[in-house]
Order: sequence, then structure tokens, then C-alpha cells
Amino acid sequence: MNKNPFDPNMIKNLNDMMKNLQPNTFKSLVPETTDIFQFSKFKKYIFALAGLLMLAGFGIGILVGLMF
Repeated sequence: MNKNPFDPNMIKNLNDMMKNLQPNTFKSLVPETTDIFQFSKFKKYIFALAGLLMLAGFGIGILVGLMF
């Protein structure tokens, strides 16, 4: 078994690979967004919060109704 896991040409190969990368490679990985608040990203959390608030209000209404 090889005791040295590193290739002697590893740094040279890495430098060659970085030189050959296209300048727009990383720009294509980041999506362009025009939505300022990104509502679609948090839509499920907003609906879950609204549902929980309605259930909490219903529960408080039941408790107040049972007290009187």
C-alpha cells in the first residue's frame, strides 16, 4: 500500500485546472433573483405561522368562552 497519498504533481494539476476554468462558471451557479424579499422562499413558513396563529386564537376563544 502506498504510504504517501499525495500525487507529486497535485499542485501543478490544480493550477492547470484553475487556469482552464471559464470566467462565467461560478456566475451560472448563482441564480438571478428579482424578488427583493424572496417571498417564494418563505411562503410555507408564512402559511404555517398564519395557521398556528388562527389555531391559537381559536383556542383562546374557547378558553374565554368556557370561563364565562
